[in-house]
Amino acid sequence: MSDDFEFSRGFRFRFASPFISISARELEQYEVILSALAVSIPAGFANPTPENIASLQKELRSMLLLVNQSSFKPNVKAELQSALELTIASSEVIPVSLFMLAVNLQILLDYLLEVTLLFNIKKQLKDDLVIQIRCISISLSTAMNQVTSGLVGPQGPVGPQGPPGKSAQLLTNIVQFDPSNASAYAQGQMVTYNNNVYVANANNPAGVPGASVNYTLIFSSSTGATGPTGATGATGAGVAGATGATGATGAGVAGATGATGAQATVAGIIPFASTNDAATAITTDDQGNPETVIFSGFGPNTNYNILLAPGDWANGTITFNDTNIENNYGTSFIMPYDGTVRSIYVTIGSKYSDTISAGATMTPFACLATATPSSAVNEIIYTILPGTFTYTEPYIGDGMAIPKYSIRQGELTGLNISIPAGTLVGIVIGWQGVGVTTPQFSRFAVFGGIYMD
Repeated sequence: MSDDFEFSRGFRFRFASPFISISARELEQYEVILSALAVSIPAGFANPTPENIASLQKELRSMLLLVNQSSFKPNVKAELQSALELTIASSEVIPVSLFMLAVNLQILLDYLLEVTLLFNIKKQLKDDLVIQIRCISISLSTAMNQVTSGLVGPQGPVGPQGPPGKSAQLLTNIVQFDPSNASAYAQGQMVTYNNNVYVANANNPAGVPGASVNYTLIFSSSTGATGPTGATGATGAGVAGATGATGATGAGVAGATGATGAQATVAGIIPFASTNDAATAITTDDQGNPETVIFSGFGPNTNYNILLAPGDWANGTITFNDTNIENNYGTSFIMPYDGTVRSIYVTIGSKYSDTISAGATMTPFACLATATPSSAVNEIIYTILPGTFTYTEPYIGDGMAIPKYSIRQGELTGLNISIPAGTLVGIVIGWQGVGVTTPQFSRFAVFGGIYMD
């Protein structure tokens, strides 16, 4: 196998190919197993009978056998083998935990999608496989939503009937309170006093209702709430008086116009990101100078690898024309107002386990490059702004692979770099190295932001 890697846009670099070779027989088996998983995964979650779980295990073991006998690279094979072994193990627990099985299946599908995207096969066939894996992932999520939401249980039985309530007592045998005869009242006797109704709490009650503890108020005829306000009466029919004379205008002198207020400060944040299915590749020459950079975009699949023209890096420029880079433009934005760059932040994460040469120290960076293209010239030449280089922590080469998701961060604050309105601005990502004797290559995801006012 050649040690050269060639992008579809015609750029060739000297390093081991990241693509994965797969034979026609292996590819045919891979398609058959994916089709079977598309059926067995939803069935296993919708109705997790021993037969359905066994059918799912059969397809997972078929995929494991294919990986074991494949010609995949050792690191690719190891990742797939570990994901498959854990998934099969979680399906063998009795009773099976659908939640843990779904978690392991989703991790396995992520690995299968990553490997499929690196298969060295025709684009249309690769797209079909990717769509099939995504459909399996969607069916898994749908099945888990049904499992976790649960079903409404049956209605419970009717409770026992409560005890009967006390019978109502009618207000009968009410007499008007008579102080001369009050000592003869029996307990429960109801009397009226000052338009209120009371009941005697004891035989031979003493005192006067409303003031004695021997009586309890059971009905009050106190004044009710105030009624609503009546409608407004009709307006009187009298003749309106004549309008009075207008008073004289004051003789004061108008005050002076106040001074114009200070113009408000316009500020903004420019977020940027570069991350796509195959990650973003950056390289150096054998002296550690940037050879391939990217112009970071503002979302997935918005960046392209840019091979610098001879002399560009030494001159602090990046040239786009039909001689150097004939198919791509660098993703950029146009300044809508006269602005000043105040700070730059960048985070870089390795997406694949690429290797840095032993003894080499590689430092990723982000910087700004500006251009003022003209319709009279068929090219765009960006000038790198030297004061904007924002370096992250370095990667130290020890001959071992960089761990995936190895994060490096950098920031540059306290800047005062002016950029006029209408200027084309590119956000350039690359890396530089010291102790380098051979070209260096790696693939990263990039995230960051620029603050300007």
